[in-house]
Amino acid sequence: MQILLLYDALICHLPSPVTRLHRAIALGQVLGPQVALDEADTLARDLDRYYLYHATRAALLRELGRTAQARQANERALGLTVNPAERACERPDAEIADG
Repeated sequence: MQILLLYDALICHLPSPVTRLHRAIALGQVLGPQVALDEADTLARDLDRYYLYHATRAALLRELGRTAQARQANERALGLTVNPAERACERPDAEIADG
C-alpha cells in the first residue's frame, strides 16, 4: 500500500503516462490484476508504441488466465523492440500456450 501512496504523490509532480503505468502495477499489488489492467488500459493511446506497456498488459492478462490475449500483448511488445536484451526478457512469454 505504501508504494501505491508514493506513486500517488509522484503523479502530482510527474503525471506522465509511464508514471501512471507504474502506479497501475502497484495498484494491482493492492487490489488485484483486473484493477491494474483496467487502469493500464486507460493509457492505451498514450503508450501504444511503448513495449513495456504491452509487456505489462501481457503479465496482467496471464495472471487473469487470459492466455490468448496475453500472447497477443506479448507479441505486440516484441514487435516494438529490436534491442536483443529487451527481446530476451519478453521471449519466454511468447511461448504462452493457449489454455
